[in-house]
Amino acid sequence: TAQCHQITSTIVNGGVNLASESNNTATLMGPAEVAKYLGVTERTIYQWAQQKKIPALKIGGQWKVKREHIDKMFDEMLKEKLSEIQSP
Repeated sequence: TAQCHQITSTIVNGGVNLASESNNTATLMGPAEVAKYLGVTERTIYQWAQQKKIPALKIGGQWKVKREHIDKMFDEMLKEKLSEIQSP
């Protein structure tokens, strides 16, 4: 089917873009991609995933993270930090 072909054709840079029915995409990343994206080591990503410090799921024995969840987590942490700085 066309949607199956669309999903198959969206595999990019080790992350997998899964097309939803509304044609939005959500990028799933493995530990190496998340580490590169955040500028930390892959080991750190494994530790954070095991400690539930990042929104990750183990799928087929491999940790996977949605890029949009990392972005949201970062934005929330930044917002908290900014409010701490602005508070007297």
